Amino acid sequence: MPPITFTDDDFLGVDHQQDDPMVITVKLENYAVKKDPKSSCVFSAPLKDPRSYYDAQTDQVKCWVTPAFGRFSWKLPMHSLPISNDEDRVQVFAYALLEGQVCPCLKSVRKYMSAPPESIMKKEAFGQKRVGNLLSKLKSRLIDSSAVLRMVWKENPRELFAEILDWFQHSFHKHFEELWLQMHNELLMGTQKGPQHKSSRKKKVKSKGLS
Repeated sequence: MPPITFTDDDFLGVDHQQDDPMVITVKLENYAVKKDPKSSCVFSAPLKDPRSYYDAQTDQVKCWVTPAFGRFSWKLPMHSLPISNDEDRVQVFAYALLEGQVCPCLKSVRKYMSAPPESIMKKEAFGQKRVGNLLSKLKSRLIDSSAVLRMVWKENPRELFAEILDWFQHSFHKHFEELWLQMHNELLMGTQKGPQHKSSRKKKVKSKGLS
């Protein structure tokens, strides 16, 4: 059988319908040679657009990168990867927490916040007390996922109480204790990923009076 060879001229382009990882195996005189494409990929620095995000399904904070494959640096479609930098990971999780991606009950009360959740992603807001206090507390415990927050709240149910309270207008403070209990119910009982418990469902009906 004649040898089968490939050159750069054989490259036709990227198949955007196929993004599954592959392992290419070639047999050479009864020896198996395997090539994992990941070892030939070079990833760009995290992209600013689209911005990093919290993936609730995997409970990870991820960023978008642009991969380049092979010695010719063929550009591949954007790919998401977990963020390795602790500070960046905590910052994105803080945004997700305030926005209601971790505790959905926060979505209905965002209008009572003193500042929008996305402000925590802006460098110019780092000097604000509410931003600095929340990020500092999250960093001190490295709270960057629902799993870690759940563990922290089991140890200390009041952790982050004052820091999140600072994000709400003073007129809402009298309702915050009720909201805090609802946040605990949603996270500790896992209601954001499965059927709602009757107890949390009753609390949600009651909290409608706040809006």
